[in-house]
Amino acid sequence: MGFSKGTLHYMKQNAEADKPFTFNNHVIVTLIDVGIAKAVDAALTERMKKSESL
Repeated sequence: MGFSKGTLHYMKQNAEADKPFTFNNHVIVTLIDVGIAKAVDAALTERMKKSESL
């Protein structure tokens, strides 16, 4: 996909720990280009719903 090991490690560690994390524009554009933006959007929406209910 074109991500560095550091970026992938950061995303994985924060996702596993259920910590909030952000993507810079390069990552978002790459995700959109690869076609997994819908899955990412669904996951982020679910996370936002969970945090709002707390």
